[in-house]
Amino acid sequence: MLFSISGNKKLDASKNGKAEVIGLSLAPNTKSGVNVCSDATPVCITHCLDETGLGQVNENQALRIAKTLYFLLDRTEFLKQMLSDVERMNKRVQKKSKSLYVRPNTFSDLAWERISPELFRDPSITWYDYTKSYDRMCDYLEQRPHWPKNYHLCFSMSEQNHEQCHELLERGANVAVVVRSNQDKPLRNHPFSSYRWVDGDQTDLWWYKQSGVLGLLRAKGSIKLDTEGFVQESMAA
Repeated sequence: MLFSISGNKKLDASKNGKAEVIGLSLAPNTKSGVNVCSDATPVCITHCLDETGLGQVNENQALRIAKTLYFLLDRTEFLKQMLSDVERMNKRVQKKSKSLYVRPNTFSDLAWERISPELFRDPSITWYDYTKSYDRMCDYLEQRPHWPKNYHLCFSMSEQNHEQCHELLERGANVAVVVRSNQDKPLRNHPFSSYRWVDGDQTDLWWYKQSGVLGLLRAKGSIKLDTEGFVQESMAA
């Protein structure tokens, strides 16, 4: 099984009586020797969450690298297994009268819509991801002919793309933003304070049926030390 069914706190928290969430955890950035996060920024690379939680275990890091090399060196077989795993999991989920949600880029940022359109052939399965790729996000918003109808994207704010975030929010995109403050207070005194927001830590499916919304994520791990503008200071001051 290529996908993680449990062990990721965010994905585990998203499971409920109606939803089952699985994620594909590849080795981020260039850990495998090949870059699978082409739009990663310096802060993102330095403070990647892949080394938090179970990612601190050497065996899990080795497994993620092995899966990434499998994808890079034998893509055809990897994609066959990927599709088989998802379809098998979907049958199991449907027996429980639940819906399956799949996040193929837990720590990567690959364009699966171009790599393998076949993955999205079953409309009963909902796929989703976060991306820092402005071009991919525009393709999604404009629903270009190649874009799968059941693949949803959220844009990720970084220290370098605040203007793009403003533009995309105005176009209806949902944007994930890391904040240092608690999310239990309304936004004010911030350039993004005019946008609606939801607590993105409650569930990884915070974007569902939302449009033009900020998903606020509390800073975790070493990213708490950021001073470059990746972590927002006064979103909930």
